[in-house]
Amino acid sequence: MKRLSLLDACMLHMESVETPMHVGVLLNFKLPAKAGPDYLSQLVARLRSYPVARPPFNHVLAQGLFSRIAPSWEITQDVDLDYHLRHSALPRPGGERELGMLISRLHSHPLDLSRPPWECHVIEGLENRRFAIYFKGHHAAIDGMGGLRLLKSWLSEDAGLLNQPPPWAMPLPVNVRLPSQGPLAPLQQWLGRAKSQLKALPELYRSLARAAQEYPNGSIHALFKAPHSTLNANIGGQRRFATQNLRLARFKKIAEHVGASVNDVVLAVVGGALRRYLLELEALPRQSLVSMVPVALRPQRGRVGGNSMSGLIVDLETQMADPSARLTAINTSTLAGKRHVQRMSRAALAQYSLLLMAPLTLSQVTRAATRLPPLFNLIVSNVQASKHKLYFDGAELEGMFPLSVLFRGQALNVTVLGYADTLTFSFTACRGAVPSVQRLAVHAGDALGELEQALGITDTSSLRVVSIHSAPRARQRRATATDGT
Repeated sequence: MKRLSLLDACMLHMESVETPMHVGVLLNFKLPAKAGPDYLSQLVARLRSYPVARPPFNHVLAQGLFSRIAPSWEITQDVDLDYHLRHSALPRPGGERELGMLISRLHSHPLDLSRPPWECHVIEGLENRRFAIYFKGHHAAIDGMGGLRLLKSWLSEDAGLLNQPPPWAMPLPVNVRLPSQGPLAPLQQWLGRAKSQLKALPELYRSLARAAQEYPNGSIHALFKAPHSTLNANIGGQRRFATQNLRLARFKKIAEHVGASVNDVVLAVVGGALRRYLLELEALPRQSLVSMVPVALRPQRGRVGGNSMSGLIVDLETQMADPSARLTAINTSTLAGKRHVQRMSRAALAQYSLLLMAPLTLSQVTRAATRLPPLFNLIVSNVQASKHKLYFDGAELEGMFPLSVLFRGQALNVTVLGYADTLTFSFTACRGAVPSVQRLAVHAGDALGELEQALGITDTSSLRVVSIHSAPRARQRRATATDGT
């Protein structure tokens, strides 16, 4: 058995009908030139022929007297692959809207936690000879970066590589040690972690005290200054998602121009898009919206699955009308936050992450989230998938679109993913609480153009917006928004 970490257990305890705690990703592929009409049925049959032989795909929650208090994973040999791997087809015409509706429904359904907590859907019927794969897994079993690493192990930069095994059948890395099955192993593991955490307490205290002096507007303090907003209403279980695809070169040009990071530019664009969206709704708070920005930690040697991350608290400066001033303020904030995190050891970072998660978890479990001031207004993640084109079984991967979790009182999540020469902004929203989320996606492109204009970067003819999804000409805009309405 493998005991869940405290952070993973938090993700499990926050599971509810309104807040299913799984993350997902939509992969859009172009069919190989020589693919016949039975290409996908043969592909699914081949994938089903592989055994489920590696964590976390063969992990199931153990049942026992203390399983609710101290949950753990155990390896199961009874994995019904027909349940976990599904083959679907879109109704004609198989465009963006039809795909968005299907993915929104799939992402709204909670996972069956009596089984290994993952599903993989192969979807045919997309127009222009395309197909899609939608994968989702519980956040207690895998975080966003871990999921990307698993998916990348499935894909290849070699377009001619065929018959690749699925992630659940690929061999474990050589440095992975499977959990010990001895009767005292769980107790020994718990004692070891407790000893390490106790040693880190003084370091955590010194780090927080130093951050309070050097960075008074950030760190833990910022958790309690987020304003009330329409994004922090009660949520239901139904989801919408919208996407926006922008050239990475545009972000790099801005970052080089002002001496900031690409991630700072991403946060400034999100802040600008939110400002435009909330002004349209006449719901812009006077204070800046506050975002939690997850930071992936280097995974421990031999670690498979679970969460390995910390976080920064960053003001998105939505109260600022000047986009260049917004970027400057965000850059100052993130630099200070990164210095704070980089000074801490892994054990102290684990405690810091739990300190950030504790009030969130408590508000979720007690269902008091919407009766208390928001800890932060939304989560904004930025991850790099691959700088190069990827392929699966001869099919070119055209785009990757992440879908994330929503917490009670958190009706919107923004995840930005870098693939090849594109940054994809994915907006996961509560269907009832965030109206017309596609407008927010369109505003991301507007905010980027506004920032370029403010900085005097006007020659963007070679850096224009691109669309990964193909839409009928009459429905195309300056930017593509995929809305699962």
